[in-house]
Amino acid sequence: MPDPIQNFIDRVAEGHYGYLWFVVLALWGGTVNYISRVKHNHPIRFSIAELVGEWSISGFVGVITIYVCLELELSIYMTGALVAIAGHMGGRALFLMELCLIRKIPGLTSKDLEKRREDNEL
Repeated sequence: MPDPIQNFIDRVAEGHYGYLWFVVLALWGGTVNYISRVKHNHPIRFSIAELVGEWSISGFVGVITIYVCLELELSIYMTGALVAIAGHMGGRALFLMELCLIRKIPGLTSKDLEKRREDNEL
């Protein structure tokens, strides 16, 4: 008997809107983060502008996470979970990805980059 969830995911992933599903998960994660911040920090009021800002960060992080998951050949379920978590983390996920890159690529620290910039200007 075919798995109905897998059939649905396969149809979404194979169609023209494959990445859109993951972006929606990232935006959903960002929305959950924003709503929980508004709920727990009573002085903060709901703001459409802040919510849209949260969505843009979450969507951007979600797309980057999709690319990383594709490169690592993770399953569609793990990709969806990581995209939603990264969308919820927002800028914190970007910071963690930046740290991973700095550790992985020698000479990519901010001090090294600043020194290279200065050397090229001279």
